[in-house]
Amino acid sequence: MNQKFHLVSDIQREAAIKAVSACKNGMVVTIASRNRSTEQNALLHKWFSEIAVQSGDQSLLDVKAQCNLKYGRPIKAQDPDWQAVFGYLFDKLPYDKQLKAIMALGIPFTRDMTVDQLNEYMNQMERDYRSEGFTLSDPRDLGYEPHR
Repeated sequence: MNQKFHLVSDIQREAAIKAVSACKNGMVVTIASRNRSTEQNALLHKWFSEIAVQSGDQSLLDVKAQCNLKYGRPIKAQDPDWQAVFGYLFDKLPYDKQLKAIMALGIPFTRDMTVDQLNEYMNQMERDYRSEGFTLSDPRDLGYEPHR
């Protein structure tokens, strides 16, 4: 018996509590935070594109690599598993080579971030780019609540 409960209201929370209460001894119950949302992902990539277009001299992939290094690296560095696999690259390479490594190796930064981690990434990204005069899509214009 495998059940998943996405807790978005008290109704789901109560159903999850009932399911856990009904479990027999020896069963395993896993509670996990949700990975980034589809809306967050769409907005993030929209921002990469908007920044690339407005900068005039960068591709979407250039912007993505720069943002992953600036905003994603500090978040991912807190994960010992990620750090053990990828962290050494960033400790030993100069900035320009770090960017090239990100693009060439497809190093996962946001792929497995939680909603809260991606919020942190996007909030800082939005503050920085807006302060530099970039115009970024507002999440509310896309039909969902801001990530703040």
